[in-house]
Amino acid sequence: MGDLDGEADFTLYSSTIHAGDIGSDSEIAMKYSKAYMENLKDVDFDLYDSDVIFENSGDLTVSSKYSKFEAKNTGKMDIKSYDDKFKVALVSNVNIETKYSDFEFSSDINKVELDFYDSNFSAGNVEQCTYQGKYSELIFVSVKNLDISNSYDDKFELGKTKQVKVTESKYSDYLLKQSSSFLLDGYDDNITIEKLSDGFEGPINVNGKYIKLDIDSDNEPYQVYFNINMQRSICQQMFKSVSELKKVAILN
Repeated sequence: MGDLDGEADFTLYSSTIHAGDIGSDSEIAMKYSKAYMENLKDVDFDLYDSDVIFENSGDLTVSSKYSKFEAKNTGKMDIKSYDDKFKVALVSNVNIETKYSDFEFSSDINKVELDFYDSNFSAGNVEQCTYQGKYSELIFVSVKNLDISNSYDDKFELGKTKQVKVTESKYSDYLLKQSSSFLLDGYDDNITIEKLSDGFEGPINVNGKYIKLDIDSDNEPYQVYFNINMQRSICQQMFKSVSELKKVAILN
């Protein structure tokens, strides 16, 4: 099939379609089907056990189960997904609600909103991200502002960050290549900050129980305040080898 200039809506069942450019907004519903297209306008996709591959598009709304989705360049994406695989090179904004799915975005993204369950997400440089989820993994080259409302048994590799706020977390792992500000209220979490940003002003504020916090200051000066519920002798043993770190311990 060549280019289509007029209205083009498709309902496919156990079919395969090859198309060029579609010159109008469209609705595409697919079951057990495959679609290979060139350039699209704004599209509403309803997918079930189907494969979609195209070059460029406008804004997309996608409702999908058991499907594969691949594109080079899109506008905004609004996705409801179940057990899917998405691979997109360039996208502006992304809103995803998902279970058991994988998402790979290789470009920089302005805004990301994620509601995840047992899913995976990777992206380049992200300007702003909000997240809530369980049993998931997120990987960023960098994320400027990250707001996590709720995390449970997740894994985060955040690259270079400016501001990270975690309102509630349990059993999660956080790896930051570089940090300017990190706030967390957690339970049994692991936090590793490999470097503080140049001219670090913070804060890094961690409140919780059974937290493991590892910070490499890389000779960047900073001051730490601890509110620790433990015996004085144990606290002194913990910090006896860090004489250059200015400490204020308030022992209950």
